[in-house]
Amino acid sequence: MSIVTMDDFAGYLKRDFDEYDAYTAQLMLDGACDAVTEYCGWHIAPVLTQTVTVDGSGTLIQTLPTLNLVSLDSISENGLPLDVSRIDWSSYGVMEKRWGNGWTGRRRGIAAGITHGYTATPSWVTTLICAVAGRAFNSPLGIQQETAGPESIQYAVPRTSTVNVAPPGTVVLLTADRRMLDRIRVPLAA
Repeated sequence: MSIVTMDDFAGYLKRDFDEYDAYTAQLMLDGACDAVTEYCGWHIAPVLTQTVTVDGSGTLIQTLPTLNLVSLDSISENGLPLDVSRIDWSSYGVMEKRWGNGWTGRRRGIAAGITHGYTATPSWVTTLICAVAGRAFNSPLGIQQETAGPESIQYAVPRTSTVNVAPPGTVVLLTADRRMLDRIRVPLAA
């Protein structure tokens, strides 16, 4: 399920997609959604119930890959179930055992059944995703700017180097996009 719909994207661009454009628009929107969720390290929306497996922290604090934990439904450490009622947790996905023992340091040592995510994608995230997808959609040939008389439209940030430049029509998160997304990015997200 996409965190932003084609209707959101069409509304953002103030246009309807014909049969020819709809396929490309969907690719760009899917790419933008994937880029955002990958950068943030979690799905963001909607609320889902799932089991996540993470590396143990080896400390008193254990984090889960979410920034909107609704409920902690089950937890196991090194394959052994723990009593959820004895775990303190926050909506930001931070957990602590009440009995003071540290968490395992084993890779993939923690499995948690969680319900998490926002009910609806925050509007600013929808706008950002539409902007990212729109840049790629409006610049399929790598056109960065068009000018006609006194009017000018900029689709992308001008390239200052040919090193690490994305191919035309590629969905790319700009530095400003990543700075905004840092608000909902799981710490240490890949």
